[in-house]
Amino acid sequence: MPLFFGRTFGLRAYYKKNTALVIYKYSDKQISFLFGGIGTGKLIDSKGKSFKKKKYWIGALGLFTYEKIYFDEKIQKQYSFSGVLPLPIFPIIDS
Repeated sequence: MPLFFGRTFGLRAYYKKNTALVIYKYSDKQISFLFGGIGTGKLIDSKGKSFKKKKYWIGALGLFTYEKIYFDEKIQKQYSFSGVLPLPIFPIIDS
């Protein structure tokens, strides 16, 4: 079974009623199998405070994802569905 290593970066916005939009930067490292994987990383708020996160997913071009984010003493669990476009970096570097 093929094994892939990856890294993701991005922004995540959180909306809550009657509060300002909160935006976090995130990054994580991943290990993927054919149709699933696991990852670990962190979210960083605008003040530079970071929070650990773990994620698990299944799928191919559409992923069902389960994440645990450790906001201090509170663990937040999130479920999502997203589309992805994996790009192999090694063939790009070798060209």
